Parts: sequence; structure tokens; C-alpha cells
Amino acid sequence: MKRLSLLVLAAALPCAATSFADAPRPRSGEQIVQYQCVLCHGQGVSGAPRIGDGKAWGTRVHQGGVERLVSSASRGRGAMPPSGGLADLSEPELRSAIVYMLKRSGVDTND
Repeated sequence: MKRLSLLVLAAALPCAATSFADAPRPRSGEQIVQYQCVLCHGQGVSGAPRIGDGKAWGTRVHQGGVERLVSSASRGRGAMPPSGGLADLSEPELRSAIVYMLKRSGVDTND
């Protein structure tokens, strides 16, 4: 009986295990930020602008706009890997995550 229980449990694990990549697409900016971006942008790890720091985000937007931020994040910058480490992140999803962080920081994006 114990062996049967283990087999049932082992068979169920792949069905129960889901990842962020399995989420329906497109993912919202908020979902992406809460899942991945907050890991560094929540605390300002390695110089990442903190969510809520309007001055830091505002400076970046004024230097080249949202599209420049998207381009930079797409390639990776400093300690941040390309697309923030989410290889399956589409450009529109990346843009929505950046716009979400900007808005949470009080920066007007005209979106």
C-alpha cells in the first residue's frame, strides 16, 4: 500500500508543479514585477532602481524614455541579465513590467 501511495504521489507531482512560464500569456506587468523584478528592484540590489524611488526612475526616463529602458533591460544592464532573467519574456511584457514599476514610483509615462 505504501508503494502504491508513493507511485500515485510521484505521478501527480508533474501535474501539480507549475512555473511562472506556464502562466497564461501575456502576463501583466504587475505579475512579472511581483514574480521576478522585485527580487532586485524591491531592495535596490546591485544599484537597481528601487520600486517607489521616483527620482531614480525619473532620471532614467528623462535620459531616453520608456523605449530606451525597454531596450536596455532587454539586453541586460550591469548585474541584470537580459530580460531580467526571464528568457521567455516578450518585449511587450517587459515593457509593461517597466511601465508598472515607473507608475508605482510616481513617474508619468504617458501610457
